[in-house]
Amino acid sequence: TPVVLFAAIANTTYEQHFRDARINAYRSLAIVREHATRVFETHDLIAAQVELLLRDLSDEQIRAQEAPLNIELKALVDRHAQVQDIWIVDRDGRPLVTGNVFPAPANLDLSDRNYYRVFREGKLGLDGTYISSVLQGRVKGATFFQVAKARVSGAKPEFNGVDVVSVEPRYFEGFFRSVAEEPIQS
Repeated sequence: TPVVLFAAIANTTYEQHFRDARINAYRSLAIVREHATRVFETHDLIAAQVELLLRDLSDEQIRAQEAPLNIELKALVDRHAQVQDIWIVDRDGRPLVTGNVFPAPANLDLSDRNYYRVFREGKLGLDGTYISSVLQGRVKGATFFQVAKARVSGAKPEFNGVDVVSVEPRYFEGFFRSVAEEPIQS
């Protein structure tokens, strides 16, 4: 009788711990999903702010106003912990202005990057958003992934380059680590 009673209690305890672990896993997943959704919504808002900032400016005007535009983009970068930089790239794949690199390296060719090519080659609609894999930077050697949107111009929208937000992978790593380390209270 004691062995059967012990086995029954052990089984009940095991099932309760397993149920609690599953509930905590689902709660953690919900928290991570909500956080990721908010981060990418923030990037959509940043892209909208960049679009407003550069609206109706030609590439030549952007180049001529690079210093004040760099200050504006730098302010956007500094307000968001997950944002590493913002790059505005022309239709040929050359940087026009950035938030953290001044002056923008005019001789740098980014036309081979997927975040540029998907829009240039029409693989993604001009109103789409592209999220790259993790990349190694060519200027500062930083590690990041890109959230890119096409720059469009004209009454009939046509490809005019890309607006690119560089995202710090360590930001997500730190957040995921904190979720994993903090027990969720029922």
